[in-house]
Amino acid sequence: MALHFLRTRQRKYIEPLVVCDYNPIWAANFKLEQQNIHKAIGSLVVSIGHIGSTSIPGMAAKPIIDIEILVNDFSQLNQCIQGMDHINYVHKGQCGIEGREYFRKLGYHAHMVQVGSDEHLRKKMFLDYLRNNEDARNEYVELKRSLAKKWFERINGQYHYNLEKTGLILDILGRAGWDLDNLPPYLIKHRNEMKLKSKE
Repeated sequence: MALHFLRTRQRKYIEPLVVCDYNPIWAANFKLEQQNIHKAIGSLVVSIGHIGSTSIPGMAAKPIIDIEILVNDFSQLNQCIQGMDHINYVHKGQCGIEGREYFRKLGYHAHMVQVGSDEHLRKKMFLDYLRNNEDARNEYVELKRSLAKKWFERINGQYHYNLEKTGLILDILGRAGWDLDNLPPYLIKHRNEMKLKSKE
């Protein structure tokens, strides 16, 4: 009963909307979690990588480790869900992003996508550009800090934080060489919402 109670409590956490200075422990935490995930579902996936701002040395970020789990296809998704559940991840479905299966637990977000998919390649292009362009990194961090301060502890703050990053994310993707006519529905939706907000 105690174990079930702790897991239930863990699955109802709310993450604070804060952006912290870079912490080297993020890389170490990823390595440990990578091992946990590999033990749970390693035989079912292609690779397990560190993504998101915490994966870029020196970059400020929300203290949440984003993990990309690459698969050839989703034919073994049910087995993956069971394996991830054993290490306390909650499967959240696509959660608004077509072609991604989303898992989360306290301090970690795992994104399962297909090798070579647009979701995989677009995120890689974005992060590679940030790693190699200090001005873009600084611009992105400045915006994130500003939005985190603006939306801290406000209703739907996380949604608006993500929404208001859209313009700069698309700008950076364009600089990196991504075709901005080839965007997923969720980014198109966010772009359109920001256009409406700018007219208010």
